[in-house]
Amino acid sequence: MRFSRNRLKLNFLFLTIFSFVLFGSFLFIQKVYSLQFIESDHFQDQALSYRERVEVLEAKRGTIYDKHFNVLASSIQSYNVAIRPNEINDLGLIKVLSPILGIDENKILNEITENSRFFYLKRNVDFETGQKIKSWNYKGVHLEQSNKRNVYDESTSNLIGLVDPDGNGIEGLELYFDNFLQGTEWRIKV
Repeated sequence: MRFSRNRLKLNFLFLTIFSFVLFGSFLFIQKVYSLQFIESDHFQDQALSYRERVEVLEAKRGTIYDKHFNVLASSIQSYNVAIRPNEINDLGLIKVLSPILGIDENKILNEITENSRFFYLKRNVDFETGQKIKSWNYKGVHLEQSNKRNVYDESTSNLIGLVDPDGNGIEGLELYFDNFLQGTEWRIKV
């Protein structure tokens, strides 16, 4: 009787452990099946997104020449300085940005405290200044590559016209020949 009681406990223990192993195996096989067949497209897309991304190469606005092929207007590489206030963790950047961008410290502070979203602090900052700001790597300060339109002869500036911050012609020859001057942006898979 004692032998059968121990045997019964042992059989019950064995059956319990076997049930847990069987249930765990079932869950494991179900998860593997789910990952392999049901969610495979999602994970494949995610893996590809880590490996390749589409990079947009903005077209540089065309150059305007006179009849002797002297340059009247061209684009110069520049940066737009943007701020994301919720990412800023050091307000000391205000003292650094103020003199380099020519903006009063109080004005920068007001912009940061009043805006909770992304905003442009200054557009078309020259390339060297943008590189300097970029090298400091402040959190919340983002630089976006841009092109600044440069008119070489002030006497022709009224004829040449203007472009908006997005590079679209809004006056003069810039507007009239906008389709030719805009160019085509390229998309590259990297």
